[in-house]
Amino acid sequence: MSEYTFTFESKGTTLFFESIVNIYYDPVGTVTISQNGGKRVFTSAKTLETMAERGMALQPDELEAIVRETEQTIATMNAELTTFATKRNFSKQDAGHMEKMLAKFCHSYFVFDPYAWDRVSVAAADDPQAAKKIAIVQQCKNKLRADVDPTFFHADGYLGTLVRKTSECLSMPETMLQYYRIEELRQLFDGVRVSQAEIDARQTFVFEISEDNNRFFSGERAIEFAKQFYAKNGQDEASEISGKVAHDSGRKVRGKVKIIIRDYGDPEKTRRTINEMNKGDVLVSTTTDPYLMDAFKKASAVVTDVGGLLSHAAITARELDLPCIVGTGVATQVLHDGDLVEVDADHGVVRIVQRV
Repeated sequence: MSEYTFTFESKGTTLFFESIVNIYYDPVGTVTISQNGGKRVFTSAKTLETMAERGMALQPDELEAIVRETEQTIATMNAELTTFATKRNFSKQDAGHMEKMLAKFCHSYFVFDPYAWDRVSVAAADDPQAAKKIAIVQQCKNKLRADVDPTFFHADGYLGTLVRKTSECLSMPETMLQYYRIEELRQLFDGVRVSQAEIDARQTFVFEISEDNNRFFSGERAIEFAKQFYAKNGQDEASEISGKVAHDSGRKVRGKVKIIIRDYGDPEKTRRTINEMNKGDVLVSTTTDPYLMDAFKKASAVVTDVGGLLSHAAITARELDLPCIVGTGVATQVLHDGDLVEVDADHGVVRIVQRV
């Protein structure tokens, strides 16, 4: 749909995790498509505009307060972790408290979403207040992003502990719980279970649109709803692609493409792919996070499908003085491992010199 923009993708994430993000992080006006252990997020033009306006409206002291609040939430979750992990009689109330803490983290972290800060980044050249806000976000963003991994993706982290203790308490396999949604987990404690037929459908395909009233579909019906979104993000054999200039190092760079997409469900696979990368390759990804830091250190340039001027890729590229283009929408589809490309960050263009 033309009024929606492709804004995020993850691989190896569970439906249970995605439901928490959909409820407590993604704003109204987003579409989430989940398939084969991964998801794509599309955001409406109206929502992106609202996020940009919010970034402009926030004041530096408000941002600093949110940073402190987020850090305190993380500290509290870490302090609670051992208590919940070792608790013998895990209850519905315990699960509800853990959900509230995860929700609190998501609400706070959402403030630093890169799509809220592109307009402020542009204004920062002439506006000291905008420049101060950008400095605050840049200073804390990657640190907070690093806290996401142990909280949400480590087996013994806060989310993993919630799933494990629920599994133990209700005698349900964790693999089954991964296909539940957070609101359904609450109902589990009251004896309400999702049917096996619905679980099977969710293993195939899930489509969710966040509006005033969320709509959720699974299986074949979800596939039909999703077609209109995938239609505009298919393979493209163009000779060049364009995006936002996140950092221009003052030079055009030529290198071979290395596509690395973080797989949250298989970290060793991601590590092997990073190890296969050669010094001077152009790092191409849907989006990046601190787990890909070793890939940045090998890269001659960075190109992503999604993200803004304060995304992890943009901030890290500026720190390492790497040419960086974000928000191309199609880089991982158009480019292939081994393609020779020229990254012209001055104009926000990636040109394909030679295909493999």
